[in-house]
Amino acid sequence: MMSMKRSHDPIYRLILELMARFGYVSVEEIIYGLGGQAQRICRRLDLLERAGFIKRFPSLTRPAEFFCLRAQGRRLCQLWGVSDTVADFVPSHYNALLQLHSRLIIKSYLGLRRLFGPDFQGWVSESTLRREGGDRIFDGEFFVDMRLHLQPAGEIMTERWRWGFELELSLKTPGQYEKQFDGLAWQVYDALRREQTIPALVFLCGSPPIFNRLLTHALRLPNEVGQCLFFFALAAEFFDRSADCPVVKVLRGQTTTIPAREMNAVKVALP
Repeated sequence: MMSMKRSHDPIYRLILELMARFGYVSVEEIIYGLGGQAQRICRRLDLLERAGFIKRFPSLTRPAEFFCLRAQGRRLCQLWGVSDTVADFVPSHYNALLQLHSRLIIKSYLGLRRLFGPDFQGWVSESTLRREGGDRIFDGEFFVDMRLHLQPAGEIMTERWRWGFELELSLKTPGQYEKQFDGLAWQVYDALRREQTIPALVFLCGSPPIFNRLLTHALRLPNEVGQCLFFFALAAEFFDRSADCPVVKVLRGQTTTIPAREMNAVKVALP
């Protein structure tokens, strides 16, 4: 077993956390999460592999190989407490057709965590959401400590919000989008109880046409989603520019473009 001293190493911790949380990972996602340090990352991957904690397997695409936890590695993750969940992924579960979507979800998680910093308070993966049940499942959910600017008092209060996350990489038919947003409407707002179950939802889009289609359908739901905030951004731009990425915010059919850094700051009008 590796020494507890190494449990404080941020590179070891991120490598193990991503495998525990998402099943498998490539070097590229780890580099993105740490902002570089490729040589150090590769050395630690080699050490973890030689010690029997992780396993590499062929991707059948690019990059050529991915890494996942062995049984001993899963036990190490639990001992070190690197993640609140430990996936039971093994290479036989791997689907090459889904690897890009899976890896971009990892990158989205890392980008959102970098953007919100200490205000980012956890992540629930799609697999966990599916186990919990439900007909419409987000690609992920997370919690953010929001800055509520009370108007006109000028005071600021903090409130933890539950956010939904969607990664959209392919165009759909109009009927598919209508079904998607009909499902989103009841999922974010309980009209019978007048309860806002999910107050914010962020979409990262793979292309401008996908961005435009999603935005168009969101604007058709001003009354069905309560006060839910919708945020739309291009995925590549978000990964590259992070806090400076332009984001379109939609609230009750009205749009505003803001920098991503302002996504967790909301003005609240007092009665």
